[in-house]
Amino acid sequence: MLIIENLSYKYPDNHQALNNISFNVNEHEKIALVGANGSGKSTLLLHLAGALPVQSGKILFDNKYSQEILRQNIALTFQDPDDQLLMPSVIEDVAFSFAAKGMNQNQAHKNALNILESLGISHLAHRL
Repeated sequence: MLIIENLSYKYPDNHQALNNISFNVNEHEKIALVGANGSGKSTLLLHLAGALPVQSGKILFDNKYSQEILRQNIALTFQDPDDQLLMPSVIEDVAFSFAAKGMNQNQAHKNALNILESLGISHLAHRL
């Protein structure tokens, strides 16, 4: 379970990007994050992926918090493929995080395909 409680974040220029955000995501639950440009969606996702430190509030994954726990369990895929840092195809990009944790290439690709299938997008596996 993912628990976000009163998460707030202010950028170094003093811009308040998040202000007391709270919600839970249960195991196997899928959610959508929507909002206007500049409303804090990307900032929130960067926090969930462990890329930004918590300034105020809490993020708990399975009742534990550390940036490392978030990094090990939550992945972020950018909307614009030109912003992707890792691999050229969808399947390789999804498999990268498994391989980075030490999983062999075959198992990493199987896990990645399972994720794509669960999202109903396995037909995009070899798309750039």
